[in-house]
Amino acid sequence: MMHCPHCGKPIDPLALRMASGAHKYPELVQQGLGHLWVGPGFNDFAPQLIAGAVKFLKKRELPCERGDAINAIRNKVRGHDWGYLEQRFEEGAPKADGAVGEGASAPPPRPMPQAEPWKPIWEIADE
Repeated sequence: MMHCPHCGKPIDPLALRMASGAHKYPELVQQGLGHLWVGPGFNDFAPQLIAGAVKFLKKRELPCERGDAINAIRNKVRGHDWGYLEQRFEEGAPKADGAVGEGASAPPPRPMPQAEPWKPIWEIADE
């Protein structure tokens, strides 16, 4: 039996599933993350989310095949780790050049302030 994280009242899983439109992961819909699962099977997550999970696993030198990424995602859904799922979805966004990574909307680096030209102290005293 699931309980509401805010009020602690029991949540009927069947009523939740019916309200989510036969979504396999109604808790994702409840959290506003229903777009992460594209359906119809249990393992049909958004390609962007899977790509982000593969990248994350690869960076940590863990098994990083597609199936490993799907298992990691399903474990995070089961553990209600919504922040992890959102972060992997953002990391899996394709760049403008087609590579996977941070989105192309990242701002360009700001120019650093330039120092004044150096003058010896004896030249400053003459001014």
